[in-house]
Order: sequence, then C-alpha cells, then structure tokens
Amino acid sequence: MSFLTIVLSQQVLDVYSSQAWSKVFITNRPFHVNNMEGNQFINAEWQLADIICSDNNGKIEGYPVRLDARANLIEINDNGVIKVLHATNTYSVAFKVTNEVFITNKTLGIAEPVGFYKVLYSEKSSLLCHYSTKIIEGAYNPVLDAGIKEDKMLVEKIYYLFKDGELTKLENKRRKLIKQFIDQPEISEYIKLNRIIPTNETDLIKLITYMDSKS
Repeated sequence: MSFLTIVLSQQVLDVYSSQAWSKVFITNRPFHVNNMEGNQFINAEWQLADIICSDNNGKIEGYPVRLDARANLIEINDNGVIKVLHATNTYSVAFKVTNEVFITNKTLGIAEPVGFYKVLYSEKSSLLCHYSTKIIEGAYNPVLDAGIKEDKMLVEKIYYLFKDGELTKLENKRRKLIKQFIDQPEISEYIKLNRIIPTNETDLIKLITYMDSKS
C-alpha cells in the first residue's frame, strides 16, 4: 500500500463542517465561463463534490465546484454566490458523479509544483496528473485577414510518479520515457514492447501497475 493510499484512507473527519468554511472567501467571480477563448478550469462545468480542508480536516459536502488550475483555487457555488478555497488550504476534492479524486501539493508534503493533482492510480506507487495553464498567443495576419487575434488559455497536464515519498515527473515522449527507466531494463523493455504512449492515461496506469508488480 502506497503512502498516498494510507494518507487518503486515514482522513479524520471528527470536526464540524462549519470549521471547514473558515478559509473560504466570497468573490465576484463570474458564474459562466467563456469557452471560446479557453479557460483555466480543470472542469469547466459545475460538479458536485466533497472537499476536505487541510488545516482542520473539516468537510464541505455536496456543493457544485470547479477547479481553477491557473489561480489554484476551488470555486464553490453556494446558491449562486461564488466562493473560493485555495489549494494550500485543501486536502482533497472528491467528485461524486465521476468518482475523480484530486489532492494538492500540501497533501503530498511537497512545495512544488503547487496546485491540484488527480489521483489516477494508487497502490504501492501512485500515478498523478498535475494541472497548470499556459497561454497560446494569437497568430493573426492582417494582410490576409486570417488567423486568431486573441490569446487562448489552455489547461496543461503533466504526469508524475509518486513513490517512497518522492515525486518524479514522467517524460512525455516515448523515447525519453524509455531512457528515463534505462537503469530498469524490464521497465524500459515493457514501454517498448507495449508501445506505451506517455500522454495516454490508460497506458500510464498499465505501466505503473506493471512497475508495482515488479517491486
């Protein structure tokens, strides 16, 4: 059983949920997102979730939320009023419909990268997906009147292996991923033979599962 699995299974929820709201703030953030120019949200649509706070283990249950990967905030829709909770004050977010679980760098006990990580797999090792944002600058040719004038914001995914308390960024190209595990011939050969795509979550889960079977 991984450290992360132990951490998630030992959450203590013996405090009043009202204490969980002590780090939540009311904002004037917009309710709707303009998808035409991209957005900073991991989940653009509101989804019901349970939130556990990091400081007091208080729980905020059953509110529509969305995760802002740019500002590292949880937006909470409290009857049409947008409230926010920062990732540094968050232990985990569990979405009810999709069963997706997100944790933060504070949960992992690390300083960087800050923000939200989706737990894709967690046994002896854990496979995590970290979310951040990047700007794609508009490329417009006024002579041809072609291209896109506006910059566009995209959510970027980076995959990590969390094992023995250490976070390791996984290379996003197959050749580089093979070299990354060159000191573990069985692993690098598995990547070759199974044509593992480092940006495919299903492939990465297969790879980490295989690695766990060999450890």
